[in-house]
Amino acid sequence: MADHEGGDPALVAVAGDRLREGLPPVGVFAELAARTGDWDAAVWAVCLGLGLPAPDMRLLGSDPRELYSEFGPGEEDLCGWVLELHGVFDVPRLLDEREEEVQRLLRDAFGASGGIASGVALGLTRSLFKGELVAAFLCLAGKQPRAPRGRPVEFWKALCAAGALLEFGDDDRGREALGRCRRSLADASVVADGQCSTGG
Repeated sequence: MADHEGGDPALVAVAGDRLREGLPPVGVFAELAARTGDWDAAVWAVCLGLGLPAPDMRLLGSDPRELYSEFGPGEEDLCGWVLELHGVFDVPRLLDEREEEVQRLLRDAFGASGGIASGVALGLTRSLFKGELVAAFLCLAGKQPRAPRGRPVEFWKALCAAGALLEFGDDDRGREALGRCRRSLADASVVADGQCSTGG
């Protein structure tokens, strides 16, 4: 496979035009991949057309060429859907200082969770990357720290701090979730204090 680092300028221009016309990234990828037969070049063109510096394939968990080999002509849209599902076409939102702190706190909570099911973790990782902070908060607030690796006090404390900084607008789910997080933090702190007092 040719090295497409930097992208084919002609394909990047076409991708940019199609994206500005309102065609979603998956559709642009499928169109370019079908036209050129070079799926890697199509990925680069779409990502550069979106303003990304390069395709980020880390969430795929494997060499993208292995993914391409699983699809044949006429299945470009299916391959594009898999790429999108794994965040290849995700564009990060520019965050202000408060939002950056919320993002950091949510990542702290993620780290203190003790592990989250892979499909949920993938969606959560994408939400954090894209700056969908309320969605990420609601996702984490609906989970429980996993024993034995989870750190409940740290988990709920980070979520409470993040929720206090978030702006939920008219979304009552956020305020309700924050209330549950605060109650869970109080419960976890009582348990932790009890363990300390008994030498547990």
